[in-house]
Amino acid sequence: MQPGRDHHHPTKPRVTDHAVTRFVQRILDVTLAVEFDTERERAEAHCRAAGVTADDVRFRIWTPGIAAASRMGVERVSNGEFTVAFAPQTGAVMTVMPPRFAVDVPRRMKVRTDKENRRESQKWHRRAKRKPTAAHLAATNREELDDA
Repeated sequence: MQPGRDHHHPTKPRVTDHAVTRFVQRILDVTLAVEFDTERERAEAHCRAAGVTADDVRFRIWTPGIAAASRMGVERVSNGEFTVAFAPQTGAVMTVMPPRFAVDVPRRMKVRTDKENRRESQKWHRRAKRKPTAAHLAATNREELDDA
């Protein structure tokens, strides 16, 4: 086992050089304003500037959840830390984006008063009475057929 690699990853990570570059830029917040000939050179230079190797970044991106999403054929998936987009043909991670919602932002839960809870309960009760369910309709139809 090589240092820095997680032995829990059963497969070699399918992460493009572009995704490695974007991870370093968008998640690790390290950006270089230099032109490069190839995407691999760009990824390696960004990784050196961040103090990590490209393989370490690939394994950090290719988590078990990301690998499972790739196998299922989804277009994008977020793990809370970052969002990835997959190549449709190969399932490789094409790019990495910041998460859609900030992880550190606390969400406020609405605490309802007793009156609000009662009103909400009455609303759902009225809706349930108003809309017959499929099982209720089937039972009603059976009763009508039995009566005929």
